[in-house]
Amino acid sequence: MTDIDGWANCVTSDGKQNVTVLGGYLGQLMIVLNALAKFFPSIDRPPVTPANEENKDKTSPSNKNEPASKPESATLSKSPSMDAIPAHDRMFFNPPTIQSFIYNYIGEKLKTDRIQLLVDHRFENFLNSLPVPLPINEMRTLKELNYNKMRALLTKHVGNPVLETIRRNQDTLGLDEDIFGLVYEGFWDLYTLKSQTGTSAKKLQQWIQKINLQTTRKPEGYEVEEAQEEVDEEGNPIQKPSVMRDYENEPTDPVQPIDALVRLRIPKKQAEAEFDEDGVEIPHSVDESDLEEVAFEDKCATIDTIGETQKIWAINQQADRAIRNDLIAELKSFSPKLDQFDLKELEQAVENEAVRFEKEFVDLFVEDDTNEFKVPVFDFCPLL
Repeated sequence: MTDIDGWANCVTSDGKQNVTVLGGYLGQLMIVLNALAKFFPSIDRPPVTPANEENKDKTSPSNKNEPASKPESATLSKSPSMDAIPAHDRMFFNPPTIQSFIYNYIGEKLKTDRIQLLVDHRFENFLNSLPVPLPINEMRTLKELNYNKMRALLTKHVGNPVLETIRRNQDTLGLDEDIFGLVYEGFWDLYTLKSQTGTSAKKLQQWIQKINLQTTRKPEGYEVEEAQEEVDEEGNPIQKPSVMRDYENEPTDPVQPIDALVRLRIPKKQAEAEFDEDGVEIPHSVDESDLEEVAFEDKCATIDTIGETQKIWAINQQADRAIRNDLIAELKSFSPKLDQFDLKELEQAVENEAVRFEKEFVDLFVEDDTNEFKVPVFDFCPLL
């Protein structure tokens, strides 16, 4: 499973058929959390107690003539705006809560052997340039200076072109202002052994084994600085302090152009044929939206996004939905704040938000003068 680019900018792609997911697990988690922030804002507030309810009654104007408020689920179609709550006061969307879920989900609930993530080539360069080099997919506690340089690098250079596109267009895509950072930076807090969950470095070292990082290709002309060993007159190596490259101030690599964006829609059941008295099939047209979706059977269509001369991004709607439904089910089990809501209610809210988010994402690519990419967008829906 890869992101929707099929890792076209990875060191090795091998032309494999992939199940492509918009934003991968991290991107889908952002969509799920955005739906919760938008449609269920009460989970982000302190619980109602007699004391604060009394204070509310004393400070609020009379509401005797106003109708009773509707349940949160009744407002799903209205996409209510998110209340502005300072990040440090948020009761659900805060680093300890979200990082605890990421740690628990990847460590215990993941349906695959490992989560795959594409990172910028500079990250591997940085690890190799440490006084005691680290191979990719390993981590240890670093000195504060090196740690801060590493985190600045990871913040500046996302590497994954889809996550980078989401980050650049958070406002257009309607993301809560804290969601991207909570998920992306929260993941790296865990990976770099500096989580806000209180989890020990030893346990995080074990957790890291569930993650497979792969690096992007170095752009043409990008030079890797290698340490030059110096020796004294007797041939003994001279110990010199290492000088790190200033990755934070390097420009980010551009998102590589693609030839098209394709949506693999959820398969639909073919309408049953009708025949006249003579046994001749009656021609009729059926609106695709009226057809019934095929039940999910734990398998999804695969696609090769990298051809000999062309590259595409492919959104697999069935794979996206399967991951989102798994995420929201695990979130409901994880957080008591979601106990009051029915799972179907949560799934519907997440689906509504995912449809909206996907549309806004696709609109970034339509052939319009205001868009950066301007590529053809195709829909493909197999009929079964």
